Amino acid sequence: MQIKLLLPPVLLSLTAATLCSAVAVDHDPLAVTRRLKPIVGNVTTSDGTVLSYRLFNHTQPAYANATPVIFVGGTGQVQTDWDTVIPHFTKKHPVLAFDNRGIGLSTVTNDTLVTRQNMGNDIHELTKHFGWTHINLVGISMGAIVSNTFMASNFTDVQVDHLVLIAGAYKDSSTSPLIQEIGRWLNSFSTTPPPSGEWKAFIHKLMLACLTPDFINTHPSEIRQFLRQVDQAKGRTYEKFMVQAGAMGVYDLSEALKGYEDRGVKTMVMHGKLDAGMPVEVGRAMSELIGGGVRYVEYPDGGHVLYESNPESVDAIAGFLDGEE
Repeated sequence: MQIKLLLPPVLLSLTAATLCSAVAVDHDPLAVTRRLKPIVGNVTTSDGTVLSYRLFNHTQPAYANATPVIFVGGTGQVQTDWDTVIPHFTKKHPVLAFDNRGIGLSTVTNDTLVTRQNMGNDIHELTKHFGWTHINLVGISMGAIVSNTFMASNFTDVQVDHLVLIAGAYKDSSTSPLIQEIGRWLNSFSTTPPPSGEWKAFIHKLMLACLTPDFINTHPSEIRQFLRQVDQAKGRTYEKFMVQAGAMGVYDLSEALKGYEDRGVKTMVMHGKLDAGMPVEVGRAMSELIGGGVRYVEYPDGGHVLYESNPESVDAIAGFLDGEE
């Protein structure tokens, strides 16, 4: 197992991993991705779920043989939350960002269809729709859990070449102090659903809790942009958040993790030591279970949203996908 401990440089269901997944690196991320002119569309799954997506570079000849990158978001995350990260990967790959079922612009015919297993199956539905037989998968928080769930299903018509698990988990847990804090915040609303102002304040508080106090205090301009991007999200409502937050259920993917190397999957596990949403011990244990050639990267000053508190992690992921040691 390759282990890297990175020194500081000169966005779960409520039972596993928290939202905390919007990012803000570029000054105007939404404008940047609009200039990339993605294909905007929908995929309807076998159970009637409609998955909203944006696909970058898919039709350009220069990327015909490149392995696509699929970003899988955390609880409450929507596809535009990846907009600061996407440009780093469109230089060499087709890139797919989508809304998980039941959040953002994706819809379900019944809220009971929003489950961890169904979200894992949605990744397969997307690969079938685009005819992809090889993919790179990058998941954060709940998205890492969903990615592990997809892997556990052992679909034989698609090969995952690279798997990146950021601030994720492999079995249900409620050990995070932040999870208990979120419960208190939700119970403090004056009405259910809460007024728009209270909901906005809750989302801001949650997002900031997924960073670190030091980062918040020393990066005021980045925080302002971060919250502006959070506010621009479409479809991040109280009702949708609550349905998705309860979707994980009871699970243990330990055995599935042990088979990644035998299946030819190159895996990177990333975690911040100061992660308030998912204890760093979970990331360490997950990398140990995967074993073999897993690359474990831990940031001593990192929070839950590593690509915000530690933007160099984005380059680390891009390098990993491109075969850099």
